[in-house]
Amino acid sequence: METKKYKIKKTAFILLAFSLAINSFSQEEISKKREKISGGFGNFNFTAQSINIGGLNNMLSGSGYGQINPLQFSWGGGGNFVIKNFMIGGEGAGFFGASTSNANNSINFTGGYGQFNVGYMISTGKHSVLYPMIGAGGAGFSFLINQKNTKNSFYDQINSPTGSLAMDAGGLILNAHLAYQYFFCGHATQGFFAGFKAGYTYSPNSWKLNIGRNELNDSPLINMNGFYATVIFGGGNLIKSK
Repeated sequence: METKKYKIKKTAFILLAFSLAINSFSQEEISKKREKISGGFGNFNFTAQSINIGGLNNMLSGSGYGQINPLQFSWGGGGNFVIKNFMIGGEGAGFFGASTSNANNSINFTGGYGQFNVGYMISTGKHSVLYPMIGAGGAGFSFLINQKNTKNSFYDQINSPTGSLAMDAGGLILNAHLAYQYFFCGHATQGFFAGFKAGYTYSPNSWKLNIGRNELNDSPLINMNGFYATVIFGGGNLIKSK
């Protein structure tokens, strides 16, 4: 009889302890969900970006020129302020550029972009954060075409110029991405961090090439539509509060 009572008490004690543990865990999770993050951080970006210049490449190759690689790499930076999980900031970058040449000509490409972003931190770990962002800004491309066999006469050049042709294009861009950052030093989400983000850039209107301020009516349309992936690293201080 004593043994039976002991087993009942033991079972009741285990159930009570298990119940308290679950309740404690639940309260901890609720507490985490109630935590808000504020602070800020800055970072450098290294990005692989796909750009839409297929029409331009088709016209260039059809006229005896080389083609520009639509996969471009850029280097830049940015920063964000965080107020109770809401984020606002900006970023910008310049493309490393690309060039192509043959026996008769060469083409050099450069470009860059800048944008403002807003977002929200949806998840936080002890040393990490995860957040989506959307943004809007502007981008621009420049193309320099050089003819290698040019006229050596000044008179001929001012009357029928040959040699170099500079063109540019650009416009509005929209952006959406998801980013993850892990903090390696400091306390919790403070100090140096590295991370990754992936997203898509969209141009509401495609762009025509311009010479100076004159738009070329028969220009192929180009834009910055495409996916991208970015490696980020920097430093910051994000403080959790309730």
